[in-house]
Amino acid sequence: MQAMQAAQTAILFPTLKQGDRGRAVEELQALINDRFFVNPIGGIPIGGVIIPVRLDGIYGPRTEEAVRLVQFRYLLPQNGIAESKTWRSLQADQALIDALPVLRRGDRGQDIIVIQATLNAADVGPTDGVFGARTEAAVKAYQVTRNIRVDGIVGSVTWRALEQRAFARLV
Repeated sequence: MQAMQAAQTAILFPTLKQGDRGRAVEELQALINDRFFVNPIGGIPIGGVIIPVRLDGIYGPRTEEAVRLVQFRYLLPQNGIAESKTWRSLQADQALIDALPVLRRGDRGQDIIVIQATLNAADVGPTDGVFGARTEAAVKAYQVTRNIRVDGIVGSVTWRALEQRAFARLV
């Protein structure tokens, strides 16, 4: 059963990266344009200029940069590769908060890097994937500004607020 679900996911959400070509790339480009160019934020800012992604079916540098911005917007690791979570977030037009872990001081990993990059505050310290004292203090300070219960833990409410911050930074 799991093998069949994995195969269906690969068909519905193919993993795409720079150098790939074809109809799936064009569908990804169209979805990015629909979410970021047609909608209110007005386009993907690339190199300081807001432009749509060209619908050419070629996963080149511009498409990769657009995917990185999509990943930033939806609180995903910014690797420029359109994987299942990238596709699903684009289709839902929101971060998949239910799929994001609850994080606290002492945790490590890619999700911490996403938090640190989204907060982008000097007090966070290095973007190193370590949820230390400085990251916890920055999360608490952010929770205060958003009128969220201040506990220094990144749960669903704080993730949603971080998603809104990421969106605002792209506008």
